Amino acid sequence: MVKHFLQSLGLVLLLLTGYGLTLLPLLFVHPHVEAHLFMGAMFIWFLLFALSLPFFLRIIIHRVWFFTGQGEPIVKDLLESMLLGVNDYNTPVIVRKKRSRLIITWRCSDPRWCELMAAAGLRKTYELTLYFNYNTRTVTMKDRVRRVNFDLCPIKVKIGFLASPRFYCRVGTGSEWRLMNFKNIPVDHYRFRPWELKSPVFNTIINNGWNVRFTLF
Repeated sequence: MVKHFLQSLGLVLLLLTGYGLTLLPLLFVHPHVEAHLFMGAMFIWFLLFALSLPFFLRIIIHRVWFFTGQGEPIVKDLLESMLLGVNDYNTPVIVRKKRSRLIITWRCSDPRWCELMAAAGLRKTYELTLYFNYNTRTVTMKDRVRRVNFDLCPIKVKIGFLASPRFYCRVGTGSEWRLMNFKNIPVDHYRFRPWELKSPVFNTIINNGWNVRFTLF
């Protein structure tokens, strides 16, 4: 993970340097143009910067954060079945299938768990979406967060309608990270952080021969 982080950091710095170079012509002509023209040009530059930056970041993440599966890949239906099997555990994690993708998140609306989440200070709930590419045996992981309000828990929990994109690169690796963690971790050990949910899913996919790619949106 450190290698991927350093590669991403280097590419982001290179990207920002490129943006800086495109700003130099405006700075050079600044003394020779009227203030309102210069401010208008700067506004357009900042607008283009704000609109294009997320797409360049997506390209960087898409290319750098790729992990090769280990061993012979299992069939897609079996992999999905393993992940959906988490729903049979007594755990605060829920896996939903929506068309061709899986959405994995915390059971915020469940009265058995919402009080623990409220006590942990949870204000945004994490959502991990999995997209399966059968041809390349690759699962693309997308991170999202939604606002959550536990003020009326356990009677009612308010979850925001809009999901905001995030990128969480902290993932535990090794044999200790597997789906059974959701079942074996004591209830009071949960902190409801993204890496607690993402790590077992990531390792299960990799260890069953499928590749994993992180993405921003």
